[in-house]
Amino acid sequence: RGAPGAGITAETLRAEISKAFGPKAERMVGDILVPLATQADIASVSELADVVPHIRAGDRISGFYHPNTGKTYAILENLSAGDVRGLALHEIGVHYGFLGMLGEERYRQVIKQADAMRKAGNKAVIAAYEQATKQAAQPHQVEEETLAYLVSNNADMGWVKRLIAEIKAFLFRKFGILGDRLTADDIAALARA
Repeated sequence: RGAPGAGITAETLRAEISKAFGPKAERMVGDILVPLATQADIASVSELADVVPHIRAGDRISGFYHPNTGKTYAILENLSAGDVRGLALHEIGVHYGFLGMLGEERYRQVIKQADAMRKAGNKAVIAAYEQATKQAAQPHQVEEETLAYLVSNNADMGWVKRLIAEIKAFLFRKFGILGDRLTADDIAALARA
């Protein structure tokens, strides 16, 4: 759900994805990001019949993830060109998070390394952990939030640089998103989505 946008076309959606992440990233449109011209079009897609009862009068939906289809739907009439980059990053983060981008084994290695560094007194990791503990809505979110704060606040740390590079490589392989189009804050936002 989001605030009303100016309205865009499917061509604008593709162009903004390309501008934000590189031309190969356009392949996410139709793959994981499905454009619907209007909010009313939700009712015309049979796979989305279960969504309709949840739309309240006055809701203006800019995009939503549907777990049964595994896709995100972008409501073009409620988006502006400036909304597209954030919508794409949010939805990738919701679908994958650090766990999905790194894979179970590597994710557990990174979490274990961060925990060992925290216990050894690494100030940056301690600060990230404390910030995550304060900000996480649920205790199970602390691990990934700690990584997000490390990426945001300590992108120059050697192992954090490697973590960022691994995530950028995943995003390129999966979506064609060029690494030079993403900042450390973008990577952190993926974890927080």
